[in-house]
Amino acid sequence: VLLSYLILPLVLNETSRNKLVKLTARSSLFTFCKYEECIIGLPERIKQYKAVTNDCIQCGVDRGLFTVSDSLHIEVSKLENSENFIVDNDKIKAAKKIAMILKSFDIPTIYRNLGVAELWKVL
Repeated sequence: VLLSYLILPLVLNETSRNKLVKLTARSSLFTFCKYEECIIGLPERIKQYKAVTNDCIQCGVDRGLFTVSDSLHIEVSKLENSENFIVDNDKIKAAKKIAMILKSFDIPTIYRNLGVAELWKVL
């Protein structure tokens, strides 16, 4: 769940979205963090999108798309066809790239490298 708070601030920001889309399979979190223009102001963007992220999570749970486990992991129940989404392909691709670059790191490392020093103040 904690990683879900990064999706909207990174994908909806044009600068970070454009960099995410261009990442390759060899790219990592450290590669992305080299682009300071993508992470400047991220803590403020996380705060800005916090309520919307919470609403999205609740909507997904209500629609049965996923469940939130006791350990706060999101478990996908069913996938909808991406053609049903009213989202640009670049935004979907950027969200997938976020998963690609974050998958091998723990949550504190991810937030620290993205410039979010005190997670509890942001969330």
